[in-house]
Amino acid sequence: MLISQKQNYFIKNICRVQTNNFLFDLLRKFEKDQCILWTSADRKRVESMIKEFDLQCLFCRVIFSDKSNISEEINHICSELACTTDKLLVFENDAFVAKELGKNHVSCFLFIRP
Repeated sequence: MLISQKQNYFIKNICRVQTNNFLFDLLRKFEKDQCILWTSADRKRVESMIKEFDLQCLFCRVIFSDKSNISEEINHICSELACTTDKLLVFENDAFVAKELGKNHVSCFLFIRP
């Protein structure tokens, strides 16, 4: 119940979310078919953010994942984008996932806000 209340609060107050303009500007420089949103966030929360900030124009696909098998998921993403791991660039906010991406030879920028 608490998680549900938290999600509802987030969705109702999404207009207060601060956007990461640096990241959005960077994503806008790429073609939509070159970008996938790979996230472990709650589906309703992500869908609300995509709608609120008009992000569907930035991503060809959204992949929801618990990110428990990084190697397998990276192979899947490479397949979706028809590329190799050395061509991927990932923006991540989880230090553990970023470390695993490095082990899989994927370039990663770790975004953690203080």
